[in-house]
Amino acid sequence: MSELEFIELIKKNRYKKKMSQKELSKLTSIPTSKLCKIENGNQKLNFNDIRILSIILEIDLNQIKSDYCQKNAIYYD
Repeated sequence: MSELEFIELIKKNRYKKKMSQKELSKLTSIPTSKLCKIENGNQKLNFNDIRILSIILEIDLNQIKSDYCQKNAIYYD
C-alpha cells in the first residue's frame, strides 16, 4: 500500500465513522494540525502515528506495514 493509499484510507475510515479531525485528535493525541497535514499529504507519518490511527480507525496494520513501512524505511519489531 502506498503512502497516498494509506492517507486515503485514513480519510475514508474517519468519514465512515463520522469523526472530525478534532475528535480523532482527542482519541489519538495527535494534534489536529498534524492530522490536517497528514490528510493533505504534507506530513510524513511515523510508525507510532500509523499504529494509533490504525487502531482507532480499524485499519488492519498487517495490510499496510509491509509495503508502506518498507518503502518509507520505517522499522518495526
